[in-house]
Amino acid sequence: MSTQQMYVRIKHHKKTYFIECAPTGTVATLKAKLATQAAPTGHTTDVKLHIAGKVPGTYAALEDAAVLEQVGIADDAVLYAAFWVPGESAGTGSWEPIQVPDFEPLHDDPDDGADTAEDMKGKGKAAA
Repeated sequence: MSTQQMYVRIKHHKKTYFIECAPTGTVATLKAKLATQAAPTGHTTDVKLHIAGKVPGTYAALEDAAVLEQVGIADDAVLYAAFWVPGESAGTGSWEPIQVPDFEPLHDDPDDGADTAEDMKGKGKAAA
């Protein structure tokens, strides 16, 4: 019997990580996979995963023991990562805020694009 796999997108600033996981996996296993790729220390204790709230710009932290499918994480879900930023003295620090910039589409200059019908007027067949 094969286990169904899915991919979860985890955003952190301008980066997006695609992590393969099982719907029956836990947040802790997802954090472990992310920590090997993205955490400065590689430790899961330095990573918190969040899901977007109903109000734009709000996020809810996910508990490590939570099962992905039970908290509504499905294939192609988007989560947000926050990392622990150590302070100057031992034992101090804080969680970084979640900051994901808005998507910036690539804009084509309308003058450089395809010719419009108006631009095509008079073009085509040569006068005989």
